[in-house]
Amino acid sequence: MATKLGLIAGGGTLPVEIARHCEQAGREIFVARLRGFAGADLEGFPGAEVGLAEVGKCIKLLKRAGCKSVCLVGNVRRPDFAALKPDLRGLSILPAVIMAARKGDDALLRVILNTFSKEGFLIEGAHEAKSDLTLRQGALGRIAPAPAHRADMARALLVARKIGELDIGQGAVVCNGLVLAVEAQEGTDAMLRRVANEIPSAIRGQVGAYKAS
Repeated sequence: MATKLGLIAGGGTLPVEIARHCEQAGREIFVARLRGFAGADLEGFPGAEVGLAEVGKCIKLLKRAGCKSVCLVGNVRRPDFAALKPDLRGLSILPAVIMAARKGDDALLRVILNTFSKEGFLIEGAHEAKSDLTLRQGALGRIAPAPAHRADMARALLVARKIGELDIGQGAVVCNGLVLAVEAQEGTDAMLRRVANEIPSAIRGQVGAYKAS
């Protein structure tokens, strides 16, 4: 039987999807709604609102609710650290959080996940809480990539993995072996818009992109 899930929820539709999935599957859930980020659709689920830096409060709420696993999901903008109002537990990890934030989002997330792991919680990814979130292998539409496209896709995957190791971004765009763009702080959608607007129209139909998760 699945353990009770503590869903630490930011913005967007994904937290709602996971909460509804747990409800339909009969899995107990407690939603810690991040103030200023979580949407109103989550208010109908068992849970409470917590501030972004109220780490101690969040841990106490999750333990009191009997949660054994936690899943962090949803959109959260980088905060102004000077404007945060941490509780004592949040204050204790704030120096590590600020240092990690300078290295990238992945390093920042690892510090936060490690804090919950040390408290005895199992960490679940969104794809583990709701297994149908991942795409199946192979072409998703009626048009399959040609061999030349596959070579560009392989190169884009290599580039995406390399920048992922450096915690720069997750995506890359390659055409005819030439790296046209890599994702940085602007995000994947902005990178793709930039490529669509800037590359010559003659090669727009030949571009292979890859996003590494």
